[in-house]
Amino acid sequence: MSSPRRPAAVRSRSEPYSAASSTCVRAAVTRNATSSTASSSLSTILAAMSAPPSPGDTFAVVVPRWQSQITRGSPRDDAMIPPTDGSVIDREDQGKGELAMTQLTDVLATSVDVADVLTKLEALVEHWQHTAERFRVQWQESEWYLGETRATVAHVQEQLTSMRETYGWLEHAYREVEPRLHEAAHERDDANRDLVEARAAHEALLRQHLEMAAELAGARHDVEAMRRFAETVQQKLDAERARGDALAVELEAVRRRAERRSKSRTHHPDLMAEVHAVDGQLLFHGCPSNVSLTGLALALDEPLAESLDFVKVTIYGPAVGRPIEAIGRLVWRQSADQSCRGGCELLDMSPEGRKTLEEALATAA
Repeated sequence: MSSPRRPAAVRSRSEPYSAASSTCVRAAVTRNATSSTASSSLSTILAAMSAPPSPGDTFAVVVPRWQSQITRGSPRDDAMIPPTDGSVIDREDQGKGELAMTQLTDVLATSVDVADVLTKLEALVEHWQHTAERFRVQWQESEWYLGETRATVAHVQEQLTSMRETYGWLEHAYREVEPRLHEAAHERDDANRDLVEARAAHEALLRQHLEMAAELAGARHDVEAMRRFAETVQQKLDAERARGDALAVELEAVRRRAERRSKSRTHHPDLMAEVHAVDGQLLFHGCPSNVSLTGLALALDEPLAESLDFVKVTIYGPAVGRPIEAIGRLVWRQSADQSCRGGCELLDMSPEGRKTLEEALATAA
């Protein structure tokens, strides 16, 4: 039968086995011990445990029934079952080992080399130490990942809380905006209806525009025809007006000529005249051949240039007192018998000058 499992609270550094030590090596005996009687085997085991082991000694291994079946029939004489902790039996645990061995019913004597067992036990200890170190590192890494995961979970929970608050705020805002959305939808529907009506009105106006454009094109054609007719009439009217103006000029010339002819012409030796061109050139200076209220007859040494038209006339002498200034126009030029003569019409004269000239001409008559 197997030894009872010891509680974890009573384990100490001096214990040779772990919680699974009931399946481990319990004692060492000499190679010649037999399994004929349990009492002789136990005495041999106790004697071997009471003496310190030395290299090269052999001892027997006590195992439970299910572990002894592993070693029976094995060609190896030093077969053993590795302990879970890899601890070596101490002398301090001799009493506990005797108590455990009294509960064993099957004893298997095997020749074992102590040095080989110690080497294997040390290898097992080192193996389990490495395993424990690896588990410790894995545990630390697991703790670190667990901390990171907890931090991530906390952050995600904060984000979830924030999102819930945001969702609540959005839901509240949506409830507040929903009536306005419905109102905006109604306004949109009304606007769509108005747009449909406006489009219909626009199409009607477009049709009217096309009709009016066609009418306007016809009216433009008629207006163009009327414009051409008006231009023709205007040209005829301009021609008639030009001919009328020419006739008026001729009539005015005839009238003035008649007036000059009707006016009395007098040669007054006390009247002197100066005729200047617009640029100030002196054209005549002396006593005119004859004088009237409408003009002067001039006896010139050389003919006047055809480009001369308007002139400035100054009449002075004892008969008029103050000089009389007037604006005149050369109306005729005549050359005969190597003598040049010309006529100057008085166009603009002050009333006082005209009156003075009239009195002087009346006195000479």
